[in-house]
Amino acid sequence: MAVVLNDAHLVKTRKDHICQGCGETIPKGSECYVTTCADGGKAYSFYECKECRDYFAKKCKGCNDYDFCLGENYQIGIIQRCRQENGVVR
Repeated sequence: MAVVLNDAHLVKTRKDHICQGCGETIPKGSECYVTTCADGGKAYSFYECKECRDYFAKKCKGCNDYDFCLGENYQIGIIQRCRQENGVVR
């Protein structure tokens, strides 16, 4: 089970990253949210664009599918798919 080491916080990127929520590129020099986790003795970070993080804060907490979508199964593009399923256009 993954353990969150650092909760999501706003950073300015030093290189391009992929948004975990939508799969789009977050360009170097952009602001985004980063969360650092550890699992199985390995630490890793994932990045989210502001739009995906805002959607997560407003819609995902308290959702019936939260543990499935955003727990251990947090796959690249899952927030974008959720938005599409709920008719939220980007």
